[in-house]
Amino acid sequence: MFSVIWLDLLNRRFEAEVEQITESADGIFTVLQNVFGAGEDLSTLQQKFYTYRQQEKQSLLECSLELVNLYNRMCRLDPSLETRKLINATFS
Repeated sequence: MFSVIWLDLLNRRFEAEVEQITESADGIFTVLQNVFGAGEDLSTLQQKFYTYRQQEKQSLLECSLELVNLYNRMCRLDPSLETRKLINATFS
């Protein structure tokens, strides 16, 4: 019942996003997180990614992991980036 109510509410406001999910609670929470998440949108994450600099006492591994984390968050918002990642891995 819970998921049906939320699906109806989301469908009114976010039709395109709701088309991607089923009536499961997990799918609905994914849409909610993507739309209302931590205030991060794709352009903000891309700016953080491309302007990121290694901190003074940060190891290369820590820096790399932070960039991977940013990239994975970008991929959640734009799945086409995941495809580019696979293509780059294939030809690298």
